[in-house]
Amino acid sequence: MAIFRGKKSRRRERLDGLDSDLSSQLRMLDSKADAQDITALKETVESLALISRALWSFVQEQQNITEADLVERMEQIKQRKPTGEICLQCGRIMSLHHNKCLYCGAQGQTGSVFDRLKIHR
Repeated sequence: MAIFRGKKSRRRERLDGLDSDLSSQLRMLDSKADAQDITALKETVESLALISRALWSFVQEQQNITEADLVERMEQIKQRKPTGEICLQCGRIMSLHHNKCLYCGAQGQTGSVFDRLKIHR
């Protein structure tokens, strides 16, 4: 038995084909953008590593600190348990990731430049 397909169903099939083509093109563009973002992040990390090495060489020369000293200090910092500071206004513990109290909105006091970074410590 033959199935009759009218103009509308043929038109729909063509649109469905266009939709899947557009979807695949969008996915390809997204993956290219993701690849570019990853490349940019890799370049940033490489630059930061180079800066860190240069700074370390200055510190090592000026302060007579060994690499073993550096590794020991890194381990000490890694072992510290991060705790938020206490809000001076409401007394609750503030988040490490914000410089203001989530409960009352009071501004926190940042202890160091590293406390301003939005990274897991």
